[in-house]
Amino acid sequence: MDAPAVLLPPWRGLYRLIMAPWVSPLLARHVTLHEVAHVIGGDIEEPTIFVFDGPLPEAEEVADLFALLGILDAAELEQGPEYVEARIRELVPLDNYGWQTYRVPRLAGKVCGLASARVSGT
Repeated sequence: MDAPAVLLPPWRGLYRLIMAPWVSPLLARHVTLHEVAHVIGGDIEEPTIFVFDGPLPEAEEVADLFALLGILDAAELEQGPEYVEARIRELVPLDNYGWQTYRVPRLAGKVCGLASARVSGT
């Protein structure tokens, strides 16, 4: 399997997430949290392949933010968008899927904004 993971729609009330054998434990955590966000959001009606090929719908961005907030700690988020961008690239090394080009810079700014809004209570 070239993609890191595939999430299958529910069958008998259960979702199945198939992870590629080359996925690192940290990347597996990100992928799992990302797909859990889709399950919570009710976005899974057909098999979903975890790939990146450019700007994607809002549901993808929400799932990415959910996953990143689950793998980045508060101290990292306080370092600012440039640090967070570098850290995301290190923790979620998906060079071949458009992740680095299309999504990491935007997500770094957004995840820092969410973290600062949470701290300030706004």
